[in-house]
Amino acid sequence: MYKPQKMKTFGYLIKLPLAVVFFSLLHHRCFAQVSISGVINNYTKVTAVNTGCNSVTVNSVAGFSAGARVLIIQMKGATIDVMNGPTYGNITAINNAGNYEIAEILGISGLEIYFKNTLLKSYTPAGLVQLVSIPQYSDVNIVGTLTAQPWNAASGTGGVLIFEASGTVTMNADINLSSLGFTGGAPSVNGGTCVFGSTPNYAYAATSSNGAIKGEGIVIAAAGSEGGRGKLANGGGGGNNHNNGGGGGANYGAGGQGDNRSSGCNSTYPSAPGIGGLALGPTFYSNTINKIFLGGGGGGGHQNNNLARAGGDGGGIVIIKASAINGNNHSIISQGDSVGYNEIDHGDGNGGGGAGGTVLLQVNNYTSPLNINVKGGAGGWTNGGGYPDRYFGPGGGGGGGVIWMSVDNPLVSKNFSGGNSGWSTTHNSPYGAVSGSPGALLTGLSIPESSTLFSPPCIVTPVSLLSFYAKNYGSKTKLIWTITDEDNNAFFTLERSTDMDNWQRIAYVPSVKSKSLYEYQYIDYQPLQGTSYYRLSQTDADGTHTTLAIAKTETHSVGNGIVKSIFPNPASDEINIHLAKETPAVHINIYNAAGIKVADTEYTTYETLLKINLSELQPGIYLMSVSDYNEIYYHTFVKE
Repeated sequence: MYKPQKMKTFGYLIKLPLAVVFFSLLHHRCFAQVSISGVINNYTKVTAVNTGCNSVTVNSVAGFSAGARVLIIQMKGATIDVMNGPTYGNITAINNAGNYEIAEILGISGLEIYFKNTLLKSYTPAGLVQLVSIPQYSDVNIVGTLTAQPWNAASGTGGVLIFEASGTVTMNADINLSSLGFTGGAPSVNGGTCVFGSTPNYAYAATSSNGAIKGEGIVIAAAGSEGGRGKLANGGGGGNNHNNGGGGGANYGAGGQGDNRSSGCNSTYPSAPGIGGLALGPTFYSNTINKIFLGGGGGGGHQNNNLARAGGDGGGIVIIKASAINGNNHSIISQGDSVGYNEIDHGDGNGGGGAGGTVLLQVNNYTSPLNINVKGGAGGWTNGGGYPDRYFGPGGGGGGGVIWMSVDNPLVSKNFSGGNSGWSTTHNSPYGAVSGSPGALLTGLSIPESSTLFSPPCIVTPVSLLSFYAKNYGSKTKLIWTITDEDNNAFFTLERSTDMDNWQRIAYVPSVKSKSLYEYQYIDYQPLQGTSYYRLSQTDADGTHTTLAIAKTETHSVGNGIVKSIFPNPASDEINIHLAKETPAVHINIYNAAGIKVADTEYTTYETLLKINLSELQPGIYLMSVSDYNEIYYHTFVKE
């Protein structure tokens, strides 16, 4: 059996004429969809915003590259009324909280990421701003539950799923970001009695047993005010001493108030349940303001028996831009977390439910039923603590979330209801706890994205790199980079890796010495499977070497693969095709740089090594297609 020699790492494609590129793209549509599941986004915290250079400083650039599209979003930053009264937690200024937009990365220098177009909105890093990578697909198939990294206030990242598809999103599994939003407040420090004064405060330190922790919302709680019944904007208030329930978190709809104190405390001692989170809609949700938020967390319950539960976490944010969605009766779910029952024969206050999340669909066509659920979570239940006539404070229900679509469609069912209040099993009632308010369906969505070029750009690279990105076409990966000036450039180097630590060189691409806009392309015909990275670097005439950008891609097998390798490249009078398997018939076409067919040959043989005569071809770049009538393999080669 003939064993082909290992191919040298020489570029298969230097610069394809437009006719050949166009022809190749037409035929890539015959390959299967990309299949996705799990977490597909990368996240990094923004630590500084430089408006003068239209750039941000981030904690890490891993998974981000020039030419890539990203979401920039501010998670918090509102200011609130902190007077010790019922207005505690009301929003006095929304500031930049909820601002978001899509941007394209122009370039990266160290931890500085520069954007191609001028940002539309303002961002305040102290309010927890993050960048989220946006995977790009043509047709995409969701084959396992698609989700996101949970929101983490410590890292300032997560809670968001976003992707774009130029074609159809086919759902053979659900998208689920339930409970991945703002976190619920913890129960109080264990302790407390009925003797607690006549005017319980709206804020306490986290170390106090007088109030459970407030649910997380769009404002950062001041030190020493983390607990207590007062709401934290859309975060529910914590239940106060003694055994009061926590308030539900809010999003579009308000969170419900928690329930009353222990019935073992006589009427001399008033109830102080957690107040439900503040509704953000319709004040802050509109096509004019265009802000989005995570579902708020529910407040924790007050405890003295170590039996209370935390408030429920809110739902996350889902953003999809696509031509069409084939729902297949699957669901996009971003519910608030429901709080469980208390332990049998024990009593304490319980937590409030988390608010439903936010789903944005910039999609014009739906081809089969799709379900969307952003319901608020239920508040926690209570029992009698071993006393048949004793009542303790259940939690309030979480508010409903937001479903925001470019256009409504009857094939899409929507659930944005508020969560149910908790229940006292001994009182056989909510005992004062309130359900969350419903959210809303909004239409006319237009996700913010600037089209105004930022000029002059601050970033300077040896070749004025504008973009570098990777696109998958069937079983192949195309690398595309655009430059504006490369007077001193000798050549580019392309490398690939699975971990960004160990790099394998795959190509040298000579410079064309362009002084104007120029696009290079290279096709990796045998990419690594799964997640992989491509690194582009440049070498000057004097030998100076500079890394320019890194691009990330996901590659999946398509079919069994008709061709193992084609060699040599460049070729002279003969080129070898090593087939992956024996096949009775193989059809080979060759096209010149103008897209004109110059060879059309049918091979009826079970040989796995074919030798193609090129002696009649003129020197130049050619595109070859190899087909067994079930699959087509494309290869670009140079005839010397």
